[in-house]
Amino acid sequence: LSLEYNNIQDDGVVAIADMLRVNKSLTFLRLSWNIIGVEGSSSLIQGMCFNKYVCYLELGRQHEVAESNKIPTHHHVRLFLQTFQNSTTRFVGTMYAESTQRKYYYETLANNEKAPWRRTKLMVVGQGRAGKSATIRSLLREPFNPNLESTVGAAVSQTGTAHDKDDDHNSLWREPLTGAAIRKHNFQFLVSHAANVAGNKYAGVKDHAPLPELNAEEEHVSSILTNIHNQISSRTLDSNNDESEVSFEKSNSEISGILGRLLNPLYEFVDHFLYGNNEEDKSPPLLTDEEIQDSFDKKLVPTGGRSLELSIWDYGGQQVFYGLHHLFLTPHGVYMLVFDMRDVLLKDYECLDTIQFWMKNINMHAEGAPILLIGTFLDSLKLENGDNVLSCLGNINDTLMEIADSMLTQIVRNTEENLCYFPINNRERNGADVRIRKAVELSANQQNIYNIVPLKWLHCLDLMMSKAKEDEMSYIFFDDVQQIAKKLQIAPDELYKMLALFNRMGIVIYLPATEKLRSIVTIDPSWMIDAVSKIIRDENLHMFKNEGLDEVGLESDGENLFQNALASRDLVEYLWGIEETEVILDLLRETLLISDWPFKDPSQKNESYYLVPSLLHIGMVENSHASSSVCVFDFSENFLPYGVFERLVCLGCSLKKGNHEPLLYRACAQIWFGESDNDWLIFEHQVESDRLLLRAHESNSESSTYLRMIRSMITKISEQYMCRKLKWRIVFLTEDGVEVPMKEAVEMRLNPWFCDGERTPPEHDIATVNLDDFVNTL
Repeated sequence: LSLEYNNIQDDGVVAIADMLRVNKSLTFLRLSWNIIGVEGSSSLIQGMCFNKYVCYLELGRQHEVAESNKIPTHHHVRLFLQTFQNSTTRFVGTMYAESTQRKYYYETLANNEKAPWRRTKLMVVGQGRAGKSATIRSLLREPFNPNLESTVGAAVSQTGTAHDKDDDHNSLWREPLTGAAIRKHNFQFLVSHAANVAGNKYAGVKDHAPLPELNAEEEHVSSILTNIHNQISSRTLDSNNDESEVSFEKSNSEISGILGRLLNPLYEFVDHFLYGNNEEDKSPPLLTDEEIQDSFDKKLVPTGGRSLELSIWDYGGQQVFYGLHHLFLTPHGVYMLVFDMRDVLLKDYECLDTIQFWMKNINMHAEGAPILLIGTFLDSLKLENGDNVLSCLGNINDTLMEIADSMLTQIVRNTEENLCYFPINNRERNGADVRIRKAVELSANQQNIYNIVPLKWLHCLDLMMSKAKEDEMSYIFFDDVQQIAKKLQIAPDELYKMLALFNRMGIVIYLPATEKLRSIVTIDPSWMIDAVSKIIRDENLHMFKNEGLDEVGLESDGENLFQNALASRDLVEYLWGIEETEVILDLLRETLLISDWPFKDPSQKNESYYLVPSLLHIGMVENSHASSSVCVFDFSENFLPYGVFERLVCLGCSLKKGNHEPLLYRACAQIWFGESDNDWLIFEHQVESDRLLLRAHESNSESSTYLRMIRSMITKISEQYMCRKLKWRIVFLTEDGVEVPMKEAVEMRLNPWFCDGERTPPEHDIATVNLDDFVNTL
């Protein structure tokens, strides 16, 4: 309350002093530049004897007051001491409350308390341009954007659910969280759980005012303050004689010096109370008082009911990205398979094949995970021959039922419309978005989203995010993660379990396959996806537009990437940044999305190049049938997903020998594994029949060795990237097209594969062997 320059006289101040005896809300009072004299200041002193709440009272200078009536210095000092005692007591009360909150908070973590973590991963897949991103915008209640560009690689966002207070059946999804908001949300979730776990006995620790009953600690504080008051009073207040007083400014300076010395015991007490006796405990706290105090009693994030946290992954629908997606599909989540209903109605082969492909892919990586089929472009269905919308929707339903025959138990039904899918018009929605949100939440609830997670794991995640933000990086070094975990008493084996869970849930990316990959934890998955997608991208939809390659002399390097599937070292360093290039290259090498390219073209610069098989063009090796014997890897019992052939090409190029440059196409490749002109193998991916053909020259004496290598390669790809779900049988084709089973081919020593009998692949756990060691064993 500021009352300066109001011509307040002594009688007015007497009224204010009477108010101070009973008032409990005022903490700040300014009375400078009024007409207050001795009577007024004396009444204020008496009123302040009954007041424990005013922490600042300023009389300052008064005007138009007779010299004999001026406020003496000792009145100023006494009022200063009384307000100082109030402010210090309130300070200690606040420190006590905040430190007790922190004490209970860390006590909760130290006791390894656990809480259900209602979080899942929503993976949105489907054909390119089918409306995946528009559907996500509908679910997030964002406006329809007709100019939305196709997703490059994958897009990752974080959101959560709540329920409309006016309509409990209407689930509301927040706008996606980004950057600091994600960290704040995680922290609030953690603190609210800590408060819940702490229980009702801690519920009173939320008031900043002094606690009503003094305990031993507070008695100690009170005695310190009394000692301060007495010593200062004895030095400055013995005489009322104005002549014996020093100036107010000098007294104030002397008092400050005395307070500085006398407050040391108080500070030592507070330090002891907050941090204990051990020197190690005096290190800065992992969380500040303000962070804990501001959030401890605010249940900003609901910890019960039906709230759900979502990591939304929008996967690019073009074929070039399929090999990349295998790294991020997980059984821990809900899938949305989006398709264009117009194409299904017309029985478009490519659309139906894509739906079937994704169903098989999901079944491989997430057997039993719920799948929502989402049909888009409801507003654009063309009605023919008198059909109405309902009959069209029924026809689409029949087609989808045929495709999903073996996976119907995974399909989430649209019970309100009695369909196996959810039709939506993303322009107008008409309630379809509400049904889809509800279905996603119900599907997630049926999964194991109630994982009981140690609270200190969530604390560790929050501190990891904070560290990345502080360093202005999208990842954090593993050494820093270990230091954080050590402070939280998270054991090394527990730390790896924690990171594996966060990776499965799509919150971080941690792939410990190589030393470089083990050295970082990607806090922002979008950063890693965006970096990879700068190289692996659809040349028709995602040409380099705004990267400025022409300005730095790399325009020809960009053209070479799309024309020859070769990325130059200069190009990747420009797109990724020099410091992060090795980390990203290591990721792509280890996951067999690229391989080093040792061949130099005279037209190319003298630098390193990297092969990107997913960018290869369609073509066939000439005369691939001449003088060759055929071995067939038949995957038709399940299917042969995209990404297997490309990874075989990467492994093959790592093992090549001699100076013969491989001949590489999108579904066919010829690679030399020896010095002779005939020491080659031809790989051919027959997409429609789910077969991989392996051709060797009839005079190739090393064919049995090469066959052993290829079997080991496919086993590694299956175990490390395909959840060990690839199933195949091996047969051999004679010149007249007769299939010879593997066992018979060995017994008859079929040329050139088994001239010396069968050689089996090496016996070891291939999935745990890194790429360099694996190649060396071959």
